[in-house]
Amino acid sequence: METTPHEPLSEDEAAAAAEIGRRFAGGEPLGEILGVVAEYLDEVEHRAYEFYSQGHDEQAATLARGVMALDPQRYFPHLLMGDLALRANQDAQALGHMESAHALSADDPCIMAKLGEAYLRCGRVADGQQMLERVVAVLDDENNAHRRRALVLLAVLAKAVAQAEQG
Repeated sequence: METTPHEPLSEDEAAAAAEIGRRFAGGEPLGEILGVVAEYLDEVEHRAYEFYSQGHDEQAATLARGVMALDPQRYFPHLLMGDLALRANQDAQALGHMESAHALSADDPCIMAKLGEAYLRCGRVADGQQMLERVVAVLDDENNAHRRRALVLLAVLAKAVAQAEQG
């Protein structure tokens, strides 16, 4: 395949590119630099969740990665990528994404529940138990799906510990 040489940047284009690079290197989210509004990112996250809910994991991951590239401080794409990794039994990846989501939104019980599960899957039993117990303590609605899942995982963990102690 033949490539064509690109014209050199004009002085204005070079200055604009340098300014974008300076702002990005300074930690400003790419989405903000490019003028992407938060409402647009909200909509992309919503579409990613729709894809996830319908089992279209590749499309969900593509949208989540796009949002992370534009604004890495948004917790939801990390949560979604962690969910996708849990679904695919990629436990170490799931843990990394869930830890990122938790760092960005430490009090979200959904994130805590999924992080607790990821800890358990990765063999970090004490961390998993602690996180799941926090979920149960924070969520008092007995019908909450995250609370119920945390209780089930804690019961399975308790049974496994009891069996291990019996020999």
